[in-house]
Amino acid sequence: MQVKDVIAQLIKSYSMDDHIMIDWADFDSLNGDDELTPEVWQEACARGDENEWIFDMEMARIIVSDVEHDIKHGALSS
Repeated sequence: MQVKDVIAQLIKSYSMDDHIMIDWADFDSLNGDDELTPEVWQEACARGDENEWIFDMEMARIIVSDVEHDIKHGALSS
């Protein structure tokens, strides 16, 4: 999800005085080995947006790994 979409959703759903708990992952937080590409990251974000689940960092790692696997095996063009 792009930052502008997150901000729009927050503004739509909450008042400025509400308290909420949020978590997120970004490209750098999952690129510890410097092998993550922007293309993989964008596809992983798109897949994450398609699901209904409570976000956690391990789920983000799984989605990135799935995208990398799909690219490697020709199920998704890079």
